[in-house]
Amino acid sequence: MARLHRRGRLLLVVVAVVVGVGFAPGAAAQTSASSGPPAGIAANGADLQTVLAAQADADLPDWMLSSGSWLANGIPDPDAEPRRKPEREPEPEPEPEPEPSPIEIVLATAKAQLGKPYRWASTGPNSFDCSGLVTFAFRSVGVSMPRTSSGMYAALPRIDRSDMRPGDLVFSGGGRVSHVGIYIGDGKMVHSPNSGRTVEIAPLRRNVIGAARPIH
Repeated sequence: MARLHRRGRLLLVVVAVVVGVGFAPGAAAQTSASSGPPAGIAANGADLQTVLAAQADADLPDWMLSSGSWLANGIPDPDAEPRRKPEREPEPEPEPEPEPSPIEIVLATAKAQLGKPYRWASTGPNSFDCSGLVTFAFRSVGVSMPRTSSGMYAALPRIDRSDMRPGDLVFSGGGRVSHVGIYIGDGKMVHSPNSGRTVEIAPLRRNVIGAARPIH
């Protein structure tokens, strides 16, 4: 309560000083007679300096604190710039997405054929046999392949089955290579199985003969 009374008394003093600045008797005559400020303004300015010295203890509102500089001189400052809001910093641009690797493109191309029918000797784009799916997928990154699964197994660099990674080729058959699929990881491959079925993702066959790596 004492704080509120102190604020009230201080506001009354400020108002009285401002009124005195505007209506001090003889102010106009003194201004024309000398180059200095009128006596009423100077006196009131001095009183206001005392008032402003106590403003921190009175917790005056921001609008009054910001006005203190020109009130102390008895006249408003027409050149004072209005307060500006701080400019927002531009948001950082999002990081560009990395380009897919050749293996990622091969896998994406092969998976995009899921559900298309098996057809012997077909290399796409509407149907595939097993080696036709492989050649179609690797052609998307400019890698050419032998046309048959046995030709691929004979021509491509062999790898141990335990070292297979996505994008490698896995070969199977009964004693000789007769089927090929593209390994996708987790013991699965994407392949075109046989007549009457469609391109699918399936577990590796039990009769795996070997593996090869077209892209190192």
